[in-house]
Amino acid sequence: MKKVIDYIHSLRLKLEEYGDWLERYNRNFPNAFNMIFNDLTLTLEFLDYYYRSWPSLDVSAFSAKDVERKRKEKIGRGLCRLLSGSLSTLYHRWNFL
Repeated sequence: MKKVIDYIHSLRLKLEEYGDWLERYNRNFPNAFNMIFNDLTLTLEFLDYYYRSWPSLDVSAFSAKDVERKRKEKIGRGLCRLLSGSLSTLYHRWNFL
């Protein structure tokens, strides 16, 4: 999970750089970089919340199998959010053009 969070953070830095460059080049051009940056920011906050809250979760009532299943479900939801938000943004932006 930590690797995914770090990777998303590095993507956000690149998108911010590309979005700034595009705005300097032509402010009237639709800037999907900024939209994806915003989606990734929400996704990063979501994943970071789960990453930080998981250790404090009382799992004493769960079996080891349940803990692993819940962990995979949370990771899956985070990755689905990342992909669906970013792909949706790209789709709407390119159809706008």
